[in-house]
Amino acid sequence: MKANLLIGVAGLMLLLAPAIGGAQSIYSTSGASVTCNTVIGTGVVKPALGSGLPNAPTTLKLKALLTGCVVSGADPALVVTSGTLSAVFTAAAPGLSCGALGSGASVSGNFVIKWKAGKGQKLDFPTTTVAPTGGTLGGGLLVIGTGTYGNFTATGSLVGTSNAFAAGVPSFSGVTAEDIGNLFGQCNTPPAGTSKGLKLIHLGVGQVTM
Repeated sequence: MKANLLIGVAGLMLLLAPAIGGAQSIYSTSGASVTCNTVIGTGVVKPALGSGLPNAPTTLKLKALLTGCVVSGADPALVVTSGTLSAVFTAAAPGLSCGALGSGASVSGNFVIKWKAGKGQKLDFPTTTVAPTGGTLGGGLLVIGTGTYGNFTATGSLVGTSNAFAAGVPSFSGVTAEDIGNLFGQCNTPPAGTSKGLKLIHLGVGQVTM
């Protein structure tokens, strides 16, 4: 009797294990894409960009929170609540320049986005890795009202085969929170050689599609 009781308890525990452990449903994204319409983040430039500062290989580190995400082509029940974007780009000597804010630059590096799905949901792959097409991170200007802002853009291609949202066409757009007067002011503080340079850029508007 005691043995039967033990077996019964063990069987019950096996049945309840998924519920107790918080089992997640895995969703396929192989034929799906996602667009996130809120991009809030920062870009850190090393060494700083500025008049009179020496040209050198430059590193640009991007970090951003992606929200307002809409999924298409997947199970309608799938929800992506957010994504965390990170990227480390390098530009060989003479490196980036203040002019790159308006004209773009050739860089090496990848975007990596880690996705967060809805409660009880799990993606087939947790991340998406993208290389900018042609190794170019575009710079441009965007006029909003009476202000003009920096607008960084890139299209890309997937890196590797273990990516969420493999059916999407990768693109990135991020608008600076600082207006162009502020950005160029940090870059070009006179007299030349005395500027501390531009070290930090904030992104306040943007869109990412994968």
